[in-house]
Amino acid sequence: EADAPAEISDEEARAYWAARDRAGGEATEETALCRARARKAHAPVEPTELGLAKDQRVVVLRAELAATPGWVFADAGEAFGYVPRTYLQPVPAGAAPAPKARAAPP
Repeated sequence: EADAPAEISDEEARAYWAARDRAGGEATEETALCRARARKAHAPVEPTELGLAKDQRVVVLRAELAATPGWVFADAGEAFGYVPRTYLQPVPAGAAPAPKARAAPP
């Protein structure tokens, strides 16, 4: 399916969930992760926010991507935090390189 969001690797998933846990993210029953692209840059105001460059790719919980305003937890590989949901759009499968993964904590 051409519009299906790009899937992520098991390593990226482990890094995302570890980062979300460290950030105190809300528990969720949803587990499907995907890549998203920043529609525009975001300068963080609070320490829990993630700064984004336009077109930067991040890993997000697929269910949290929506057209409604709000915040979504995003993992950029070397950094993580919350970004405005409306700044992100799903990346179609095969369209994005993986964010640089960091080692998951032991």
